[in-house]
Amino acid sequence: MKRYIASLLTLIVVTSSYASQVTVSARIDSTSMLIGQQTRLHLQTVKEAGDNVAFPLLKDTITEGLEVVALLKPDTQRLSSGQLQITEDVIVTGFDSALVLIPPFTFFVNGDSMQTEPLSIKINTVEVDTLKNDIKDIRPVYSMPIQWGRIILYVLLALALIAGGYFAYRYWKNRRKGAVVKDEEEVPVDPYTYAIDNLNRIKSEKVWQQGKVKEFYTDVTGVLRQYLQYRYRIDAMEMTSEQIVEAFSRSSEGKDGESTVLIRKILELSDLVKFAKWTPTFNEHEIALSEAYDFVEHTKQILQEVEEAGEKAGERGNEERRNA
Repeated sequence: MKRYIASLLTLIVVTSSYASQVTVSARIDSTSMLIGQQTRLHLQTVKEAGDNVAFPLLKDTITEGLEVVALLKPDTQRLSSGQLQITEDVIVTGFDSALVLIPPFTFFVNGDSMQTEPLSIKINTVEVDTLKNDIKDIRPVYSMPIQWGRIILYVLLALALIAGGYFAYRYWKNRRKGAVVKDEEEVPVDPYTYAIDNLNRIKSEKVWQQGKVKEFYTDVTGVLRQYLQYRYRIDAMEMTSEQIVEAFSRSSEGKDGESTVLIRKILELSDLVKFAKWTPTFNEHEIALSEAYDFVEHTKQILQEVEEAGEKAGERGNEERRNA
Protein backbone atom coordinates (compact mmCIF):
# COMPACT_ATOMS: atom_id res chain seq x y z
CA MET A 1 0.00 0.00 0.00
CA LYS A 2 2.83 2.38 0.89
CA ARG A 3 4.56 1.52 -2.39
CA TYR A 4 1.36 2.36 -4.37
CA ILE A 5 0.96 5.74 -2.62
CA ALA A 6 4.60 6.56 -3.24
CA SER A 7 4.27 5.77 -6.96
CA LEU A 8 1.12 7.89 -7.23
CA LEU A 9 2.81 10.86 -5.54
CA THR A 10 5.79 10.53 -7.88
CA LEU A 11 3.48 10.55 -10.94
CA ILE A 12 1.66 13.68 -9.70
CA VAL A 13 4.94 15.50 -9.12
CA VAL A 14 6.26 14.57 -12.57
CA THR A 15 3.01 15.61 -14.28
CA SER A 16 2.92 18.96 -12.48
CA SER A 17 6.53 19.58 -13.35
CA TYR A 18 5.86 18.73 -17.02
CA ALA A 19 2.82 20.99 -17.23
CA SER A 20 4.59 23.85 -15.54
CA GLN A 21 7.20 23.91 -18.29
CA VAL A 22 4.60 25.25 -20.83
CA THR A 23 3.92 28.99 -20.68
CA VAL A 24 1.60 31.18 -22.72
CA SER A 25 1.54 34.97 -22.97
CA ALA A 26 0.13 37.92 -24.88
CA ARG A 27 1.55 41.42 -25.24
CA ILE A 28 0.91 44.46 -27.44
CA ASP A 29 3.50 46.84 -28.87
CA SER A 30 1.62 50.00 -27.95
CA THR A 31 -0.95 50.78 -25.34
CA SER A 32 -2.08 53.93 -27.18
CA MET A 33 -2.58 54.83 -30.84
CA LEU A 34 -4.57 57.13 -33.12
CA ILE A 35 -7.69 56.09 -35.00
CA GLY A 36 -6.76 54.09 -38.08
CA GLN A 37 -3.21 53.39 -36.99
CA GLN A 38 -1.94 49.83 -36.64
CA THR A 39 0.01 47.96 -34.00
CA ARG A 40 1.11 44.39 -33.35
CA LEU A 41 -0.31 41.92 -30.89
CA HIS A 42 2.10 39.08 -29.97
CA LEU A 43 0.76 35.67 -28.91
CA GLN A 44 3.51 33.42 -27.59
CA THR A 45 4.12 30.03 -26.03
CA VAL A 46 7.23 28.31 -24.68
CA LYS A 47 7.00 24.52 -24.68
CA GLU A 48 8.84 21.26 -24.98
CA ALA A 49 9.14 19.57 -28.37
CA GLY A 50 6.59 16.92 -27.42
CA ASP A 51 3.92 19.31 -26.12
CA ASN A 52 0.78 19.84 -28.17
CA VAL A 53 -0.17 23.54 -28.01
CA ALA A 54 -3.01 25.08 -30.04
CA PHE A 55 -3.15 28.85 -30.49
CA PRO A 56 -6.43 30.79 -30.20
CA LEU A 57 -8.54 30.86 -33.35
CA LEU A 58 -8.91 34.53 -34.22
CA LYS A 59 -11.57 35.98 -36.52
CA ASP A 60 -11.76 39.45 -38.05
CA THR A 61 -12.33 41.10 -34.67
CA ILE A 62 -10.36 40.62 -31.43
CA THR A 63 -12.98 42.40 -29.39
CA GLU A 64 -15.38 45.29 -29.89
CA GLY A 65 -13.37 48.26 -31.18
CA LEU A 66 -10.26 46.27 -32.18
CA GLU A 67 -10.14 44.66 -35.63
CA VAL A 68 -7.69 42.19 -37.18
CA VAL A 69 -5.82 43.48 -40.21
CA ALA A 70 -3.56 40.48 -40.84
CA LEU A 71 -2.37 37.24 -39.25
CA LEU A 72 1.36 36.76 -39.78
CA LYS A 73 3.13 33.43 -40.15
CA PRO A 74 4.17 31.92 -36.76
CA ASP A 75 7.86 32.21 -35.89
CA THR A 76 9.56 29.30 -34.10
CA GLN A 77 12.86 29.56 -32.19
CA ARG A 78 14.77 27.01 -30.09
CA LEU A 79 15.93 28.46 -26.75
CA SER A 80 19.20 27.63 -25.02
CA SER A 81 17.25 25.48 -22.57
CA GLY A 82 16.13 23.28 -25.48
CA GLN A 83 12.53 24.47 -25.38
CA LEU A 84 10.66 25.85 -28.37
CA GLN A 85 9.39 29.44 -28.42
CA ILE A 86 6.55 29.99 -30.93
CA THR A 87 5.32 33.53 -31.59
CA GLU A 88 2.30 34.47 -33.71
CA ASP A 89 1.95 38.18 -34.54
CA VAL A 90 -1.42 39.80 -35.26
CA ILE A 91 -1.71 43.27 -36.84
CA VAL A 92 -4.67 45.14 -35.33
CA THR A 93 -6.32 48.53 -35.74
CA GLY A 94 -9.26 50.53 -34.41
CA PHE A 95 -11.61 53.13 -35.83
CA ASP A 96 -13.45 54.35 -32.74
CA SER A 97 -11.91 56.38 -29.96
CA ALA A 98 -12.18 54.36 -26.75
CA LEU A 99 -10.29 52.42 -24.15
CA VAL A 100 -10.41 48.88 -25.52
CA LEU A 101 -10.13 46.05 -23.00
CA ILE A 102 -8.65 42.90 -24.55
CA PRO A 103 -9.87 39.75 -22.76
CA PRO A 104 -7.49 36.84 -22.01
CA PHE A 105 -6.57 34.55 -24.90
CA THR A 106 -7.15 30.83 -24.42
CA PHE A 107 -4.50 28.30 -25.48
CA PHE A 108 -5.07 24.56 -25.42
CA VAL A 109 -2.07 22.69 -23.98
CA ASN A 110 -2.04 18.86 -24.07
CA GLY A 111 -5.80 18.76 -23.83
CA ASP A 112 -6.06 21.42 -21.08
CA SER A 113 -6.68 25.15 -21.42
CA MET A 114 -4.37 27.98 -20.37
CA GLN A 115 -5.16 31.71 -20.52
CA THR A 116 -3.04 34.83 -20.88
CA GLU A 117 -3.32 38.02 -18.87
CA PRO A 118 -5.86 40.61 -20.16
CA LEU A 119 -4.58 43.66 -22.04
CA SER A 120 -5.83 47.14 -22.90
CA ILE A 121 -5.18 49.79 -25.53
CA LYS A 122 -6.30 53.41 -25.80
CA ILE A 123 -7.48 54.55 -29.23
CA ASN A 124 -7.41 58.32 -29.57
CA THR A 125 -8.93 60.74 -32.06
CA VAL A 126 -6.95 63.40 -33.88
CA GLU A 127 -7.10 66.63 -31.94
CA VAL A 128 -8.18 69.69 -33.92
CA ASP A 129 -7.15 73.14 -32.79
CA THR A 130 -10.25 75.20 -33.55
CA LEU A 131 -8.53 78.40 -32.49
CA LYS A 132 -6.26 78.37 -35.55
CA ASN A 133 -9.29 78.29 -37.87
CA ASP A 134 -7.45 75.99 -40.33
CA ILE A 135 -10.65 74.47 -41.69
CA LYS A 136 -10.85 75.24 -45.41
CA ASP A 137 -13.60 74.86 -47.98
CA ILE A 138 -13.64 72.01 -50.51
CA ARG A 139 -11.65 72.79 -53.64
CA PRO A 140 -13.67 73.19 -56.86
CA VAL A 141 -13.58 70.58 -59.62
CA TYR A 142 -10.42 70.96 -61.70
CA SER A 143 -11.10 71.26 -65.44
CA MET A 144 -8.47 69.82 -67.75
CA PRO A 145 -7.57 72.06 -70.69
CA ILE A 146 -8.59 70.77 -74.12
CA GLN A 147 -5.54 69.38 -75.92
CA TRP A 148 -6.48 69.90 -79.54
CA GLY A 149 -3.23 68.44 -80.85
CA ARG A 150 -3.87 65.11 -79.15
CA ILE A 151 -7.53 65.07 -80.27
CA ILE A 152 -6.53 65.69 -83.92
CA LEU A 153 -3.91 62.93 -83.68
CA TYR A 154 -6.48 60.45 -82.35
CA VAL A 155 -8.94 61.42 -85.12
CA LEU A 156 -6.29 60.93 -87.80
CA LEU A 157 -5.31 57.55 -86.34
CA ALA A 158 -8.96 56.47 -86.27
CA LEU A 159 -9.44 57.52 -89.90
CA ALA A 160 -6.27 55.67 -90.90
CA LEU A 161 -7.50 52.51 -89.18
CA ILE A 162 -10.90 52.78 -90.86
CA ALA A 163 -9.31 53.31 -94.29
CA GLY A 164 -6.88 50.43 -93.72
CA GLY A 165 -9.72 48.14 -92.69
CA TYR A 166 -11.76 49.12 -95.74
CA PHE A 167 -8.94 48.46 -98.21
CA ALA A 168 -8.05 45.21 -96.44
CA TYR A 169 -11.65 44.07 -96.79
CA ARG A 170 -11.72 45.00 -100.46
CA TYR A 171 -8.46 43.13 -101.04
CA TRP A 172 -9.77 40.05 -99.21
CA LYS A 173 -13.05 40.18 -101.16
CA ASN A 174 -11.24 40.43 -104.48
CA ARG A 175 -8.95 37.56 -103.56
CA ARG A 176 -11.97 35.36 -102.84
CA LYS A 177 -13.84 36.25 -105.99
CA GLY A 178 -10.82 36.60 -108.23
CA ALA A 179 -9.26 39.89 -109.18
CA VAL A 180 -10.86 41.71 -112.10
CA VAL A 181 -8.80 42.53 -115.18
CA LYS A 182 -8.31 46.22 -115.89
CA ASP A 183 -10.78 47.63 -118.37
CA GLU A 184 -7.93 49.21 -120.34
CA GLU A 185 -6.42 45.81 -121.14
CA GLU A 186 -6.84 44.87 -124.78
CA VAL A 187 -9.26 41.94 -125.14
CA PRO A 188 -9.61 39.95 -128.37
CA VAL A 189 -12.83 40.37 -130.27
CA ASP A 190 -13.56 36.68 -129.70
CA PRO A 191 -11.77 34.98 -126.75
CA TYR A 192 -13.08 31.63 -127.98
CA THR A 193 -11.31 32.09 -131.33
CA TYR A 194 -8.14 33.13 -129.50
CA ALA A 195 -8.16 29.94 -127.41
CA ILE A 196 -9.00 27.55 -130.28
CA ASP A 197 -6.35 29.07 -132.58
CA ASN A 198 -3.64 28.72 -129.96
CA LEU A 199 -4.67 25.19 -129.02
CA ASN A 200 -4.54 24.29 -132.72
CA ARG A 201 -1.03 25.74 -132.87
CA ILE A 202 0.06 23.66 -129.86
CA LYS A 203 -1.51 20.56 -131.37
CA SER A 204 0.34 21.04 -134.68
CA GLU A 205 3.71 21.74 -133.00
CA LYS A 206 3.58 18.57 -130.79
CA VAL A 207 6.49 19.77 -128.70
CA TRP A 208 6.02 16.90 -126.22
CA GLN A 209 7.31 14.54 -128.90
CA GLN A 210 10.58 16.50 -128.79
CA GLY A 211 10.93 15.92 -125.05
CA LYS A 212 9.68 19.42 -124.19
CA VAL A 213 7.00 18.19 -121.80
CA LYS A 214 7.24 21.12 -119.37
CA GLU A 215 7.02 23.63 -122.21
CA PHE A 216 3.94 21.85 -123.56
CA TYR A 217 1.97 22.06 -120.31
CA THR A 218 3.15 25.62 -119.67
CA ASP A 219 1.83 26.60 -123.11
CA VAL A 220 -1.52 24.82 -122.67
CA THR A 221 -2.24 26.28 -119.22
CA GLY A 222 -1.04 29.70 -120.42
CA VAL A 223 -3.65 29.66 -123.18
CA LEU A 224 -6.38 28.61 -120.72
CA ARG A 225 -5.34 31.26 -118.18
CA GLN A 226 -5.46 33.95 -120.87
CA TYR A 227 -8.81 32.63 -122.08
CA LEU A 228 -10.27 32.84 -118.57
CA GLN A 229 -8.89 36.34 -118.20
CA TYR A 230 -10.43 37.50 -121.50
CA ARG A 231 -13.70 35.62 -121.09
CA TYR A 232 -14.57 36.00 -117.42
CA ARG A 233 -12.37 38.97 -116.37
CA ILE A 234 -10.53 36.72 -113.88
CA ASP A 235 -6.91 37.76 -113.33
CA ALA A 236 -5.80 34.19 -113.95
CA MET A 237 -2.28 35.11 -115.09
CA GLU A 238 -1.43 36.29 -111.55
CA MET A 239 -3.19 33.53 -109.60
CA THR A 240 -2.29 30.03 -108.45
CA SER A 241 -4.09 27.01 -109.84
CA GLU A 242 -6.22 26.65 -106.71
CA GLN A 243 -7.18 30.32 -106.79
CA ILE A 244 -8.18 30.03 -110.45
CA VAL A 245 -10.42 27.02 -109.74
CA GLU A 246 -12.01 28.78 -106.76
CA ALA A 247 -12.60 32.02 -108.70
CA PHE A 248 -14.08 30.16 -111.69
CA SER A 249 -16.35 28.01 -109.50
CA ARG A 250 -17.78 31.15 -107.85
CA SER A 251 -18.68 32.76 -111.15
CA SER A 252 -22.14 32.29 -112.61
CA GLU A 253 -20.76 30.19 -115.49
CA GLY A 254 -18.61 28.12 -113.14
CA LYS A 255 -21.63 26.71 -111.36
CA ASP A 256 -21.48 23.94 -113.92
CA GLY A 257 -19.55 21.18 -112.16
CA GLU A 258 -18.20 19.55 -115.32
CA SER A 259 -16.31 22.67 -116.40
CA THR A 260 -14.79 23.09 -112.95
CA VAL A 261 -13.62 19.46 -112.94
CA LEU A 262 -11.97 19.90 -116.36
CA ILE A 263 -10.00 23.04 -115.47
CA ARG A 264 -8.94 21.61 -112.12
CA LYS A 265 -7.68 18.38 -113.72
CA ILE A 266 -5.65 20.22 -116.40
CA LEU A 267 -4.09 22.68 -113.91
CA GLU A 268 -3.21 20.00 -111.34
CA LEU A 269 -1.51 17.82 -113.97
CA SER A 270 0.41 20.83 -115.22
CA ASP A 271 1.58 21.65 -111.68
CA LEU A 272 2.82 18.07 -111.22
CA VAL A 273 4.86 18.33 -114.41
CA LYS A 274 6.29 21.79 -113.70
CA PHE A 275 6.97 21.52 -109.95
CA ALA A 276 7.09 17.81 -109.08
CA LYS A 277 8.93 16.77 -112.28
CA TRP A 278 6.18 14.31 -113.13
CA THR A 279 6.48 12.68 -116.56
CA PRO A 280 3.09 11.73 -118.08
CA THR A 281 2.73 9.29 -120.95
CA PHE A 282 2.17 10.37 -124.56
CA ASN A 283 -1.45 9.36 -124.21
CA GLU A 284 -1.87 11.67 -121.18
CA HIS A 285 -0.48 14.58 -123.24
CA GLU A 286 -3.13 14.09 -125.87
CA ILE A 287 -5.87 13.68 -123.24
CA ALA A 288 -4.82 16.94 -121.54
CA LEU A 289 -4.95 18.80 -124.86
CA SER A 290 -8.34 17.26 -125.65
CA GLU A 291 -9.70 18.31 -122.25
CA ALA A 292 -8.46 21.86 -122.89
CA TYR A 293 -10.51 21.88 -126.12
CA ASP A 294 -13.52 20.51 -124.18
CA PHE A 295 -13.25 23.20 -121.51
CA VAL A 296 -13.21 26.00 -124.07
CA GLU A 297 -16.09 24.48 -126.03
CA HIS A 298 -18.15 23.77 -122.93
CA THR A 299 -17.73 27.23 -121.40
CA LYS A 300 -18.51 28.84 -124.76
CA GLN A 301 -21.74 26.89 -124.93
CA ILE A 302 -22.70 27.93 -121.38
CA LEU A 303 -22.05 31.58 -122.19
CA GLN A 304 -24.16 31.38 -125.36
CA GLU A 305 -27.05 29.94 -123.37
CA VAL A 306 -26.79 32.77 -120.85
CA GLU A 307 -26.75 35.37 -123.62
CA GLU A 308 -29.75 33.76 -125.33
CA ALA A 309 -31.66 33.68 -122.05
CA GLY A 310 -30.87 37.35 -121.51
CA GLU A 311 -32.05 38.24 -124.99
CA LYS A 312 -35.31 36.32 -124.50
CA ALA A 313 -35.88 38.05 -121.16
CA GLY A 314 -35.31 41.43 -122.80
CA GLU A 315 -37.75 40.61 -125.58
CA ARG A 316 -40.41 39.56 -123.05
CA GLY A 317 -39.88 42.81 -121.12
CA ASN A 318 -40.26 44.92 -124.27
CA GLU A 319 -43.41 43.06 -125.20
CA GLU A 320 -44.93 43.56 -121.72
CA ARG A 321 -44.19 47.30 -121.90
CA ARG A 322 -45.89 47.55 -125.31
CA ASN A 323 -48.96 45.69 -124.03
CA ALA A 324 -49.13 47.93 -120.98
